[in-house]
Amino acid sequence: MNTISPLGIGTKYHRAVILTGAGVSVASGLPTYRGPGGLWENDELAKIVHAESIPTRLPELWKLYSERRATALSVGPNAAHLALAEAQKRWPGSVTVITQNVDNLHQRAGSENVIELHGSGLRTRCTQCNLPPFYDEASYDTLPLCPACGAPLRPDVVLFGETLPEQAIVQAAAALRGCDLFLVVGTSSVVIPAAYLLLDAYDAGAHCVSVNIEPSRHENPYLHDEFVGRAEELLPVLLAP
Repeated sequence: MNTISPLGIGTKYHRAVILTGAGVSVASGLPTYRGPGGLWENDELAKIVHAESIPTRLPELWKLYSERRATALSVGPNAAHLALAEAQKRWPGSVTVITQNVDNLHQRAGSENVIELHGSGLRTRCTQCNLPPFYDEASYDTLPLCPACGAPLRPDVVLFGETLPEQAIVQAAAALRGCDLFLVVGTSSVVIPAAYLLLDAYDAGAHCVSVNIEPSRHENPYLHDEFVGRAEELLPVLLAP
């Protein structure tokens, strides 16, 4: 295992991009999506969060995301979220956070301009019209309707079978083109979209690092370093000055 010490942001590296996955929020009390106990290991839940469920199972989708909203709002950022927010404050403009998470914990920790690849569980949008997505902490017992057109509303998250938001992809690509350090934290570096972003960072000449609770099953030629452990324990050290 590599020695745990500051990576050198601000001295050795000046444009860091950090991609976070569900493992970053485990210490806050939120479950992961895959693996033992993962949300999407439940076949029925996986069907509900598919785009094909929108016409017929939207009330069930709202029940699930109302519960997830309440859970996310009941917990707080952990040391990993706080370390990222502190790094952004310490080196303004030098640290970009991209997340696959929809729990809003990065923002609550103080991170700014977070690129949300999978949307946000704390935003709501219309299924039909162009009503701008809006911040929403509400839990719905009945199907909410759009105040503009009367169509059903939905959580502003990316479901299975849907494409990632174009704006998020453009922002992520721009950040990766200029980065010299890329961290994949709390998610596997071989699953999509992490694998694609890792390849883009590698092609840009960045030093690429994995921080995850489990080691990679196979050697990844695009990773220069791998730190195995909990994000909330490793990031405060790796991102220290």
